[in-house]
Amino acid sequence: RSVAIADAPSFSVRSIALPGASPTGVSLDYLAYDRPHHRVWVPAGETASVVVIDADAGDRLAVVSGFATAEIERHGEKRRVGPSSATIGRGVVYVGNRGDSSVCAVDAISLRVGPCLTLSAMPDGLAYVASTNEVWVTTPRRRSIVIVDASSPSALTSKGEITLDGAPEGFAVDDARRVFYTNLEDRDRTLAIDLTTRHVTHTWQPDCGEAGPRGLALDHERNVLLVACTDSPPSASAADSTTSTSSRRATSCTPRRRTPRRSRSPASTVRVVSPRSPSSRRDPERGTPSRPSRVSRISPMRARERFSSSHHLRSAD
Repeated sequence: RSVAIADAPSFSVRSIALPGASPTGVSLDYLAYDRPHHRVWVPAGETASVVVIDADAGDRLAVVSGFATAEIERHGEKRRVGPSSATIGRGVVYVGNRGDSSVCAVDAISLRVGPCLTLSAMPDGLAYVASTNEVWVTTPRRRSIVIVDASSPSALTSKGEITLDGAPEGFAVDDARRVFYTNLEDRDRTLAIDLTTRHVTHTWQPDCGEAGPRGLALDHERNVLLVACTDSPPSASAADSTTSTSSRRATSCTPRRRTPRRSRSPASTVRVVSPRSPSSRRDPERGTPSRPSRVSRISPMRARERFSSSHHLRSAD
């Protein structure tokens, strides 16, 4: 079907200084936006705190402090880590902390820190799943996803762990279709996992290259998944010659660099995936790797001149 995409809106950008930041800056990873309370939650790593920004008055900040930090060594360099991810639940914000491998619940209004759960490995991304009242936590070092039961206001408990064939990176949740998406950045794969059975049901190869796929975003209405890559964008002619979605351009933030071998270039590309493409194959246990016809490459270049066009996207049904 044909989907008309409106002209990209105009945005303004301004900087907000984070309390406790050193002259060299703060390590940031996953931020979260609390829509009901119009607040942006910023886990601020080595400052041992989470900064909460009032979205209606950007200069109004609150600080949730007291989180653990730890010094780690990676690739011969020492650095201090702390809170690094957040996800919004029902009146609660869950914060992942690399300093002590914990997930803590914080009251969204009072900002009081509630119960915490210590994991067996550092948490990376956190995703709240409303339909099950769970927090799904990616733990790349264990090549797994930990399921945290968030149904009790007085305690967080582990409900299980999904072992994967690679290091999970990024996530997207489709509660309506009961699907959790993540990437395996060291295997160049994108997975669909059933929220109920916790089995991998689909596997795609987005062809993101050596650095692998990173961020994910889901268009819930059209059931189209966007996969962010760090490779250089293709030329316009190459992109326009693949499929009807390839010519559409999109701006994207530079994916974060986690190891020295990855490119510092701001160029990145995005893959468009139809989660139930006819050429993707099901496997109830793992999902057979496949290359669906609807994995398409789009570049961040020339986005403004392309966004007013109509393009044909194949949705799930």
